[in-house]
Amino acid sequence: MYRIMLIDDDVPMLRYLEKLVRDINLEVEVCSAEYSSMKALDRFEQTLPDIVLSDIGLPQLDGLELSEKLKQIKPDIRIIFLTCHESFDYARRAMEMSADDYLLKDELDKEQLMTSIQKSLQHLRQSQNQYDLQSFKETFHKNKYVLRQNFLEQLMDSKQVEHVMKEGSKLGIKWEFPHFFIGRVLLNYAKVAEYYAVKDIPIIKYGIYNIAEEIAKGFQGITPIMDHERDIYLFLNFRYSLSQKHLQQFQTYMLTVEEKVKEILRISICTIYHPYRMEKEEMQAGILALRDQPNQTFYSNEARAAFEAVNWSIDSRQLLQPIEMKIMKAFKVMDLSQLKRLLEELYRVSMDYQIHPKKVIELAELCLARMEVDQQHAGKLEDFKYYMTRAAKITDLLQLLSASIIFYAQSRKQTSNNKLQLQEIEQYIVQHLSKNLTSADMAKHLYLNPSYFSRYFKKLSGQNFTDYIQKYKIDLAQNMLLEDKTIEDVASELGFSDRTYFSKIFKKHTGYSPGEYKTQATFV
Repeated sequence: MYRIMLIDDDVPMLRYLEKLVRDINLEVEVCSAEYSSMKALDRFEQTLPDIVLSDIGLPQLDGLELSEKLKQIKPDIRIIFLTCHESFDYARRAMEMSADDYLLKDELDKEQLMTSIQKSLQHLRQSQNQYDLQSFKETFHKNKYVLRQNFLEQLMDSKQVEHVMKEGSKLGIKWEFPHFFIGRVLLNYAKVAEYYAVKDIPIIKYGIYNIAEEIAKGFQGITPIMDHERDIYLFLNFRYSLSQKHLQQFQTYMLTVEEKVKEILRISICTIYHPYRMEKEEMQAGILALRDQPNQTFYSNEARAAFEAVNWSIDSRQLLQPIEMKIMKAFKVMDLSQLKRLLEELYRVSMDYQIHPKKVIELAELCLARMEVDQQHAGKLEDFKYYMTRAAKITDLLQLLSASIIFYAQSRKQTSNNKLQLQEIEQYIVQHLSKNLTSADMAKHLYLNPSYFSRYFKKLSGQNFTDYIQKYKIDLAQNMLLEDKTIEDVASELGFSDRTYFSKIFKKHTGYSPGEYKTQATFV
């Protein structure tokens, strides 16, 4: 059942409209009948009807103005206008608003109203059908991700690869040929850190997958699939032929995806792939190797790196320990130039001796742990940790480490500047304890706009100026009360207007009245 709202400032006409709607016996019911445009606007937000039948000549907001506001609340609302006299300007504006009809009150009868409402119902059904179709497409598209993820998991776990592939054909994955090239997409997190936060990573990976899928339409036999961790794997299915350069085709596809991702998302990716063709029986081992050993290309400078077995250096601790000690020493004095040189040394040693990536990443994490910052910066450093543990190349790792060191140094400098600013403000407060200082007074002293100072101080201290100065004075008041000063004297010396107001503020910050505080302190 669809719902209709009736609006007319002529109450007898409103009742007549209600009767007509009941008599036409269509699948509509009156959910509201209002004689005021302002009441109708308020009632509309509560009931959200499907159709509005409104007089144009309403006081306050006329029907046309009211309808504009209703469309802002519910863009798909269907509108039928009523008027006492024919006006070309009214009709033109009604058409501009995509009204379903424009009816004259003097000529209105049951058949006319039925025809108009039927027209509105037809629009509503069409919109619903389009919505249902779009909803179905979105649901199917979403499920396609999940179904393909399950297919990939089965491909990695099942021993019956042939059976799994037959199931994949139902999802549009038609691997008809015996040979494959397999690859995996990896993110360069140093670039990601410039533009995004960790919470954006799932969306970024979906974006990359959609780009890879769209580009695959122009390359025969290529299928990108995303797993449950949203990591993207690439498959080229082909029949081997000496006359065709299938690996080159695969590399061209990966290059095209890299360029498009950089253009659209402003980040860079790299790909790791098996350089030799595989048969169906080899696929499982190939996928698992790409999943479990992404750091096999840690020391490659190529954006598209071939997966190869690597013998990592076994004496990495002996090689890394001297650099680690130098880095920790440089951190103590925050020698940025020395830290930069040590990162360059770490790069050279790691490259020369092919130190296991895990050990280099652990050293980077140790450096990150050394950066002690206040809680407002902890989240940013957690982001760096997330990126570093997933870095696929040493260049990416060291760029992230360098960026985190710069961030740490800047935050320390900012914290130091903030302390100096607060010291200056506190000094001014001490010099004017007996006055009732306001943020305007403080802003004038610092030659700042009062509004800007309020925002700046909140950012600087985490609280507004009034709360800050109250707490500062109450902290002083607690010591003063212990010196046997009267409550009146303390209130006066600290610039409170009277004892009652001082007692109220004191209890707000301490939980005790000044008298209770003095009594409690006496017995402690």
